[in-house]
Amino acid sequence: MKKMMVGFAALTVASALAETVTYQIPSGWDNTPNLSAQSYSNSTLSVTNLWSDGLAAHGGADYVFPGTARLYVPAKYSWTSDYVFPGSSITMKPTGDGKNYWQWHSKSLTITNLIIETGATVNFVSGTSDLTTPVVKPLKGESWTLNGSLSLSSSQMNRAFDLVAPLSGSGSLYFTGWCEANNSYYKPVESSVSGDNSAYSGSFSFDMPYATNLAYSTGVKIASAKAMGGALAEANPKAVTLASFNGLHATQSLTLDAVNRGYCVSNGYFEADAGITLTLKAPLRLMKGGFYQRGAGTFALASTTLDFGEDGTDAADGENSRFVICSGTFKPMSEVVRKLDVVFEDVAMLALDAQPADATLATNGFCCRSVALEGAYLNVRIDFDGTQAGPGSVSSVVLCTVSAEEAARLQGRLRVFVADATRTTEAEITREVLVDGRVRLTAHVVAPARRIVIERDAQDGFVAQNLTAAQVGVSGDVVLVNGGAVIESVEACRHLIATLGADVRDVKAREIKLEGFANGVTPFVDVEIEGQVGSVRSVYAVVLPQITYTGTGGYYDNYLEIGDKDDVAKTVWKWSDQQAAHCGADYVIGKSFTGRTTGDNIRAFPGRSLCLQNDMLLGCFAGQYVISNLTLVAGRSFGIESKTQYHTKYSLVSTGGWNVDGTLSLRPINQAAQFVLSAELTGTGRVEFAGWKSGTWTGAGLDQEISSTNGVFKGRFLVALPETTSASLARGITIAHPYALGGAMDAFTYDALELRDWQGLKITESMTLATPNRGILMGTNAFFEVASGKTLALCEPLRVKRGFMKRGAGTLAFGAPVLLGADGQADPDGVNNKLTIEAGGFKPLTTDGLEKLDLVFAEGSKLVIDAESSDPDVQAKGLSLPRETGLTVSGERFPVEIETIMTNKPDHAKSVRLMTLPTATANALVSKIDVTIPTIRGGMARLSVVPAGDGLARIEARILPKSGLLVAVF
Repeated sequence: MKKMMVGFAALTVASALAETVTYQIPSGWDNTPNLSAQSYSNSTLSVTNLWSDGLAAHGGADYVFPGTARLYVPAKYSWTSDYVFPGSSITMKPTGDGKNYWQWHSKSLTITNLIIETGATVNFVSGTSDLTTPVVKPLKGESWTLNGSLSLSSSQMNRAFDLVAPLSGSGSLYFTGWCEANNSYYKPVESSVSGDNSAYSGSFSFDMPYATNLAYSTGVKIASAKAMGGALAEANPKAVTLASFNGLHATQSLTLDAVNRGYCVSNGYFEADAGITLTLKAPLRLMKGGFYQRGAGTFALASTTLDFGEDGTDAADGENSRFVICSGTFKPMSEVVRKLDVVFEDVAMLALDAQPADATLATNGFCCRSVALEGAYLNVRIDFDGTQAGPGSVSSVVLCTVSAEEAARLQGRLRVFVADATRTTEAEITREVLVDGRVRLTAHVVAPARRIVIERDAQDGFVAQNLTAAQVGVSGDVVLVNGGAVIESVEACRHLIATLGADVRDVKAREIKLEGFANGVTPFVDVEIEGQVGSVRSVYAVVLPQITYTGTGGYYDNYLEIGDKDDVAKTVWKWSDQQAAHCGADYVIGKSFTGRTTGDNIRAFPGRSLCLQNDMLLGCFAGQYVISNLTLVAGRSFGIESKTQYHTKYSLVSTGGWNVDGTLSLRPINQAAQFVLSAELTGTGRVEFAGWKSGTWTGAGLDQEISSTNGVFKGRFLVALPETTSASLARGITIAHPYALGGAMDAFTYDALELRDWQGLKITESMTLATPNRGILMGTNAFFEVASGKTLALCEPLRVKRGFMKRGAGTLAFGAPVLLGADGQADPDGVNNKLTIEAGGFKPLTTDGLEKLDLVFAEGSKLVIDAESSDPDVQAKGLSLPRETGLTVSGERFPVEIETIMTNKPDHAKSVRLMTLPTATANALVSKIDVTIPTIRGGMARLSVVPAGDGLARIEARILPKSGLLVAVF
């Protein structure tokens, strides 16, 4: 009886199992069945005898493919429909020497449970009738078990896959393909792996063999480390292979650290989006070609194992060990970087921890086999993690340990700044010669103020935190991040956000900000601090209601008045609170409209803040315009347009700041109008000084002015004022501080400042333009103008469309990398590379950018040479212009001024290299040179021409010592 019960139970279970249906292998054309069972040429799957149950494929059955077949999946009457295989599962059996091909034209393919058994080989082939449009095809399912081999083959580089189905098993997954036509015909498109594959112990191979360089690379995007599989029981140095200019592209910050899952790279790359950090802790093996870093984000190399060659036993040879940082930020976090030959291209950055966890990095800094800089400078960022000494303290950070020769090349080319600081930190760099002859370069930097983030919980509001002086600092930011429900503008909200310890001095209200609220709009936050300094105090954030603009349009009804008249545009029904605009409220305008001003003198919008969520054009008359805490959202434009024909000044001020994520366009109607921007800017948008010339205006124009310090603004500036072809009428913008033009950007931007034809940047105070990742685009006859007695040190990369100019009686100290032509790829042609020094001084800071240029010194201009230059090339060459047309001197005499620390009575002779020129040019020029030495009254110098090889010669000046009225002659 007992046995009968067991048998009955087994029978019951079996009957509940899904039916197993086997595919009947046909031959000839019948071996390319149409899985969708739809009407199509060669559509044989609808023939019932192809399945062992005599039915077309249906739900509730488990399907088995026992052999080799081509499976064709077109979409019925459409090339863009999705396709779902109806069965509960489909199992692919080993096929001997054959392979199962699935080719489909559908948009996506869903297989609920795909099982590829050990020994089975399956190839998914993308197909489509559209040969040029990029197509990404999702692969979906609940569970795909991969114990055999699965290839995702794109027929050309604009075909890609998004593997959404989660993987398990221990097989092999290949992203591969072939190209049907000329590479240049297609636009590369990336695949992606977006499923949770932490249960997968197999291997990945990304080797789409289309590209021969990074321009045609077709990488794979991932947003989670789980996409790349889970931990392995044994070490597999090739668990992930990146080859043939294919790579991993991180769209979210993640760390690749699965146990025993190694990464093998041969001409592959790692890429991170702006603001994203991709950290590699997994073992790394490098093959022929080395690897690359791409993207605007950060690649952190934290691997503790790095080897070379097929079996990991090769030596680093400069080819397999080559690491090229094309863009973004590279952060070494382990000592394996010492095995690499590193190349920093123009826009790349090096990031170092102030206190690295790795002992070798703490002692030696960035130390590698060799380092090369493609640009004039290398930006080095020091990262503080918030646990180091308090704000204002000086930290010593080892930058690098290199050979004496490399130290000489690097010193003077390293620009150090501190992360999260709004301005570049002046860092003292010292050098120490070690016992083995290498040189250690150390930066002494000031620790920045802390930036405390307090997240808002959806239920509990802001959670109070006890902040100490070491955390906040005197000028630290406390940032509130909305992590829960949106705060609507219905009623005032008051949240306890923090308590301040007795050792914390006052925190100013402007230093507490709010981020991440509705529609990307940041409400204005008032801050209340209860208690006395020296005791524990409570900090509250007060969010006031947002009042919206409800005007419906019409000729006059769609105007917003900013002024002191109470006319139709200020009637109460235009605002959601049914009141005229008033003080103490936050205002939001969500429609496109035109504004105008009324009244005289100061026009002040009375609200606490104003947010523009759509386009606005404000017509202005003379005077001062005050809009406190203006927010302009991304994709929208706020135009402020002058409305007068006379010399008129428009002052744009704010008691808070202007957050510009869209386009702020300041439009003088003619050359008579002048905008003075004194509102402090934040955001990532663009500020345009652009206008047009009135038909009746012929006089000299006024310059625009930026008087604010915008060190946290990450946006761009455009100067495109009314056009002129006359140097006497050329205009520009005037600044007195380098951060008027914004702070460091997240990624290099070649047109962070664009000066259109005959537009200029005018400097009224001495300054250095060396802000990380900011480039300058110069139009035809664009210019830099430096005020008398001032010096502009220009170190930001230039892209020059045509010739440009230096104007003004001050000195232009030139250390900028230079690219020529609209795309930066042109060769010097005697026009696009011409720099005319109309007046004042020109001083070389480096030789790199100048050797592409042809310099024309107008009569009265002068060359300035620093006898104590920190750049070894300038010391060795002076002004280096190797081109035959490199130097033109217009006047009868050529003034050359030598800057030196030698005093009025030098006690020794000193030789200074002034210029390195073609030999014929040097011989013809030397007799025209007049040398002055400002620090030596009546100083004298003897000139000579010295051969320098390769058809070049150096003009040298020997400063002669003096003793009273006697001059020693050598």
